[in-house]
Amino acid sequence: MRKTDQVAPGDQTVQVDLDSDPHAAAEARQATRDVLSRWRLTALIDTVVLAVSELVTNALRHGRPPIGLTLRRRGQNLRVDVHDADPREPARDGATSLADAESGRGMEIVAALADEVGVEQVPDDGKVVFASFPTP
Repeated sequence: MRKTDQVAPGDQTVQVDLDSDPHAAAEARQATRDVLSRWRLTALIDTVVLAVSELVTNALRHGRPPIGLTLRRRGQNLRVDVHDADPREPARDGATSLADAESGRGMEIVAALADEVGVEQVPDDGKVVFASFPTP
């Protein structure tokens, strides 16, 4: 895992390059806790850490390395980006169709937690799945 901090006027950004191994989700959760604590956004930690965990796990299971996490604070908004090299969009199955399934609810969980969720294609480099949250 490698973290890169960037600061622009009115913008705080941290990028985390994640290894493609079983520890990546735990590393992403810890990095998120650390960054949100440093940014004094402790009220958002539990919610954002859960969303990050779901997004990174989804990228590990269904995407393609390399996988990266970006946390960006602009004004009253916190945006979480998870990049992977696979251009296929994640599935968003309704929880009712998955009532007996042991997995498959990650994107629905993220959508329930965040103000906005989406996917942006990165030409010749996969996709970014994002979630945004209002900051206090």
